[in-house]
Amino acid sequence: MSDTLPPDSSDTGRAARLRALFDTAVDQPTAIRADWIDAHVTDPDDRAALRRLIEADDRDGLLECPADERMQRLDAAESPAAAAWVGQRIGAFRLTRLIGEGGMAVVFHGERDGGEFRQQVAVKLLRRGLWSPLEQRLFRREQQALASLSHPNITHLIDGGVTSDGVPYLILEYVHGVPITEHAAAQGCSLRERLALFVVVCRAVAAAHRQLIVHRDLKPANILVDTEGQVKLLDFGIAKLLGDDRDTARTEMTVLTPGYAAPEQLAGGTVTTATDVYALGVVLHELLLGERPPAASTERYPPAPGIPRPATPSARTTPVIGRDLDNVLRKALSGEPERRYDSAAEFADDVERYLSERPVLAHPPSRWYRTRKFMRRHRGGVAITGVLVVATLASLVAALVQAHLARQEAQRANAFRGFLVSAFREAQPGTPREGAPRITAVVDEAARRAEGDASLPPGVRVELLTELGAVLRAQGDAKRAVEVLRANHARAQREFGPDDPIVARAGVVLLDALHAADDLPAARALADTLARELPASALAQRSTVLVTSSILALLERQMDRAIADSEQGLAIARMQPDPEILAAALSQRLAAFGDNGRLAEAVAAGEEALAVQRAAFGDDHVKAADARANLSRMQRRMGDLDAAEANIREALVITERAFPPEHPTRSIHLNALLMILTERRDFPAAIEVAREAARIMKAAYGDNDRRSIQALSNVGVVALSAQDPAGAVAPLAEATRLAEANLAPGQGTGVSARAYHGVALAYVGDIAAGRAELQRALDAVRAAPSPDRGTEATFCLEQAHIELDLGRPAAARVPLACVHEALSRVDKPERWWTGRADLLHARIALESGAVAESRAHLEAAEAALAANRSYGPDIPVYVALLRVGVAAAEGDDERATELAQQAKAAYAALAYPPRYVRRLLEFLRLDAKP
Repeated sequence: MSDTLPPDSSDTGRAARLRALFDTAVDQPTAIRADWIDAHVTDPDDRAALRRLIEADDRDGLLECPADERMQRLDAAESPAAAAWVGQRIGAFRLTRLIGEGGMAVVFHGERDGGEFRQQVAVKLLRRGLWSPLEQRLFRREQQALASLSHPNITHLIDGGVTSDGVPYLILEYVHGVPITEHAAAQGCSLRERLALFVVVCRAVAAAHRQLIVHRDLKPANILVDTEGQVKLLDFGIAKLLGDDRDTARTEMTVLTPGYAAPEQLAGGTVTTATDVYALGVVLHELLLGERPPAASTERYPPAPGIPRPATPSARTTPVIGRDLDNVLRKALSGEPERRYDSAAEFADDVERYLSERPVLAHPPSRWYRTRKFMRRHRGGVAITGVLVVATLASLVAALVQAHLARQEAQRANAFRGFLVSAFREAQPGTPREGAPRITAVVDEAARRAEGDASLPPGVRVELLTELGAVLRAQGDAKRAVEVLRANHARAQREFGPDDPIVARAGVVLLDALHAADDLPAARALADTLARELPASALAQRSTVLVTSSILALLERQMDRAIADSEQGLAIARMQPDPEILAAALSQRLAAFGDNGRLAEAVAAGEEALAVQRAAFGDDHVKAADARANLSRMQRRMGDLDAAEANIREALVITERAFPPEHPTRSIHLNALLMILTERRDFPAAIEVAREAARIMKAAYGDNDRRSIQALSNVGVVALSAQDPAGAVAPLAEATRLAEANLAPGQGTGVSARAYHGVALAYVGDIAAGRAELQRALDAVRAAPSPDRGTEATFCLEQAHIELDLGRPAAARVPLACVHEALSRVDKPERWWTGRADLLHARIALESGAVAESRAHLEAAEAALAANRSYGPDIPVYVALLRVGVAAAEGDDERATELAQQAKAAYAALAYPPRYVRRLLEFLRLDAKP
């Protein structure tokens, strides 16, 4: 039989003939394709047309370009405009709003138009940029795939078709829900609850696999949990029918999300059910640990350039979730498809094995492992069998063990009781002394006795010293606490090894003391060591370490790490029953997001932390007061001063009922109130609060403690803000002297006191001494191992204002350059800060006669400040005055006059206008009266 086709002169016949020739020709090897065409196509016109089809097929079109380039081109393609489609009817449904856009479709919310009942749906319209026969064929395949699916956890197809304009559409069940990861976080799901949700997801995917449908884009955004807690899988519209090979892999559309795509997807390889298993592994990793696994390379499937590398379980996975789940993840995330679970159903089965304490398939073969699992699962049966086999011996051994444990516990309790009684007996009056001994003195002496008491059992000694060190740290003697706890931790490691729970506890308490003592390098080293070495069972301690690591990262200005560690610590805390651990993690999330300028998210964390503490301890507990204080600080930064003041005053009421009048916690809360009063410009009340806070700190810790020095410095800073530099000099001078005598060189409290002492001196007329103090403070900041660039910028800003007050705008450009340089070294500086820098630049340029430069920086400042309103009422007045100056310098007198009236009205309403604002008003020669 000949391979040649008989000629057909009709258009239909010729098209069919060319299609058949093309399908046969493209299957020929490239090297002989031209010869095949010459040998089998006799008609010259057909031969030419066939060659053009082959050339077109060989060109790199949209479907042949790399995945990242393809997605960019898809985004650029024309798509149905929301404005044009909203309100139109598709089938029996009216489109009400745009839901989202993807690579292949635009999705609208729709409602049934007319009829006897209301129905909400999701309507998918094919993007215009994909209107080709191939894409329409893929879209019809999607409709067929969805129609064949019927599962309670998969969105079902309601209708489908093509509009009168030729736009294919699908009408799907509308799901009102959130991604599975967000649901688990918001509901505080435990580990078992998260795994149970995941099993439901796997069973739904397995149902699709049984009908030869692969999802190919599984990710949390496509796995929603609705308001009733029901899991729903979305977007099987990019599914590949395994049994349908009418379209070759050569022309098939690649749709994927790189962070969840399997290695074979990234490399353009064959897509199978193992592809979905891999994506499910990534989803499980994120569900359990709060983050996707880190990228890693695989030899078999090297990714294309520019595409993220496939994932692999984190090295820190095992200590967090245990070895069994770690093995499950590693099997699911294997770079080689044949090493993964054979199906989503098998994946679900292994997770259920874990939940029922049976051996998981992912664990390497081990008789002891299976035996241990059997015993754990059948504790009752094993015990009965053991009794039947060795009843007498088992009873005897059990009795001996119980007796031994009871003796040990009794010895431990007696040792604790005896030691503590003797330690506190030593504190009784015996010889003349000045007043009763302080609690720190009693605890310090008890720690010294414990360190040298050879009669104490080793475990009792470690536990005692851990608790005594924690008391010393809580009472403010961080230096002595570090001495006790460091020696205790080293001894515990030698005597018990790194995996013992009491060693973990000793390490975590030492970490807290190192942080309190401001020994940041040692704290960072220990935090990283504990993160690596804590035993798998120490989840509570791991959360605490990650939270402390986040605190340290903020101090180190490692902003991304601060957020990452806080989020991981919070994810672990949500799986623990202890509300204090969860509240601590939420409070650090507040701090991390707040310092990154994400204030709304920070407030949300603070509100949740308050809810946790109130639920656990009641409204009147000091822990609820602390949560209110933390939330208040963030609400103040958000500009919600009323809510901030209400929360901090409630915290103070609780604290005053719970603690003596001179308890330091009351001073800490007073300081938060002080910040609010300062922003309200209520300086008389602010100064009284600052003095009371300083008095409490001095009574609690003495004159020489860092916290007492900081509180004293605050009195001077508030006086400066109240435009009373003469009243600020004395407290700032005393704070500087005490810091120099008692704190480490370069310590933040002393440096800040010195800087503002310099500002106060300059404003009372001692310019030379003021400049010298301010420069010494600036030099100390720069000499620090990890300079605080925000503090550096603040001090440079003060230097510039002093020069401007002296009428020296040219000299002010030197500290201005310092401000810009400092901010350039800050990771993600707040827009508020960049706005302040631009305002300073605008003023210096204005006073130097550089009007265009001044206008440019003023406009940049206004844009930055509009994006972050963490500033007081003086800034809008300052901006208004600069506008007046720019308009006048540009010769727009009418505009300048109009702006001047507005600026003077705002100035008149400003209580205690800052010096730099007053000086600008004087420079512009404006009368302060409106």
